[in-house]
Amino acid sequence: MTPSQPHHLSWQTAPPRGWNSFDAFGSSVTEEEVLANARSLRHRLGHLGFDTVTVDYCWSHPNPGAVANPHQDEHHRPRLAMDEWGRLVPATERFPSAAGVSGFRALGERLRRADQRFGLHMMRGVPRQAVAERCPVLGGHGATAADIAVPTSRCSWLNHMYGVDVSTPAGRAYYDSVIALYAQWGVDYLKVDDLTFRSTDGYARAEIEAIRASIDRTGRQIVLSLSPGPAPIEEADHLLEHANLWRISADFWDSWDTLRAMFELCERWQGVSHRGGWPDCDMLPIGPISQRGPEGPPRRSRLDHNELKSMISLWSIV
Repeated sequence: MTPSQPHHLSWQTAPPRGWNSFDAFGSSVTEEEVLANARSLRHRLGHLGFDTVTVDYCWSHPNPGAVANPHQDEHHRPRLAMDEWGRLVPATERFPSAAGVSGFRALGERLRRADQRFGLHMMRGVPRQAVAERCPVLGGHGATAADIAVPTSRCSWLNHMYGVDVSTPAGRAYYDSVIALYAQWGVDYLKVDDLTFRSTDGYARAEIEAIRASIDRTGRQIVLSLSPGPAPIEEADHLLEHANLWRISADFWDSWDTLRAMFELCERWQGVSHRGGWPDCDMLPIGPISQRGPEGPPRRSRLDHNELKSMISLWSIV
């Protein structure tokens, strides 16, 4: 399953390493917390190549709550931060530098000045509130969000989005407009969720291809990471062609049972990689985690020292 070199994604020479807000802060991280963790990452692990700082999900939500509860009601309350083209933008209540039309540009620039790369989480699809408000699609030649949405294609664990009909020019234009905006913000790493494992309508092959094409059209080398897992191994060739990383497991947390199960998953995916594309074992739950959700009480990792060494060793080998 390993394609011959050179591969069109081989500009990414090694799997990205860095920090992601999810394990510690769930959906509720703030700009101040992102920057504090970026400084710590640079000082403690920067010399080891840990350079990517990723803001995980619900950054458009004004106040997800101390224990992450990021859902909207059926009337789209609370309102997510969104521009006139139906594209989600950062909530200024949590990311004050995003005021006006700057979005995440200021945050991305601060990270780049520190020789770090900016990572961002993205949900598959178009916001339901954009559909309800019939927001125009940028480059869609008069089409609205309601014209490109697939209301039956829904995420089972977050009710913000509908799937996009990428068989239409307007559907592809919508993804083009979203990814172009992220490129303007200086995004280097894009974690796109609700793509590889979904309980409703399976592997999102068409939307994966559309998102990959939208990234390529920006001309920017943006790492594409697909979530959640487990990704279907029968789609290995498709994943290798379109993504830099793809999750092989559900969310990985700090228990020996899930770590032991990861050995079997890694064996299943052995040999399915190349320069530019790798199976992803998920994040490393080390140190203080679940400080504000989403998995159990605030704590330090329950993995003991030997288990942590086993985890790091396994991830490194894979």
